[in-house]
Amino acid sequence: MSYYSVVRQTPQGRRNTTILSFVIAAVCFIAGIFQFINYKRVTNACTESVTATVVDVDSKRVRSRRSSHMEYRATVECEKNEAGLSSVTSRYTRYKFDYGDTVQVYYDPNDTSTRYIEHAEPENGFALFAFTGIMLVIGVVYVVRRKP
Repeated sequence: MSYYSVVRQTPQGRRNTTILSFVIAAVCFIAGIFQFINYKRVTNACTESVTATVVDVDSKRVRSRRSSHMEYRATVECEKNEAGLSSVTSRYTRYKFDYGDTVQVYYDPNDTSTRYIEHAEPENGFALFAFTGIMLVIGVVYVVRRKP
């Protein structure tokens, strides 16, 4: 029997594992809150839009242990340059942009550096909230099923 299996079987080891899972959940929850606040700040500030055409598409393959998928990043040229926007590059997203597609570029009229492209909105933090929920469920089940 190894040292680690003995530690995990003691009440102190169980308590440490439970505390660690709640700490990880709390950190993810706080990070999700900050990501959601930034998402709302950007989407609420970007009240104006301009039509743009996709002129370049960059793609990359994202691999994980069990699967892989493609992500795309578009560079667009704005048709009406009223706001001083000429070309805008999106973040990588799963939405497949094609050359010549017409998309909307949303921007803040007071600060044109705050902008995003349709189908490539800023991250909203949902994944971190989902991970937090899963961690909390695992932690609660572990605490409830634990035998004294």
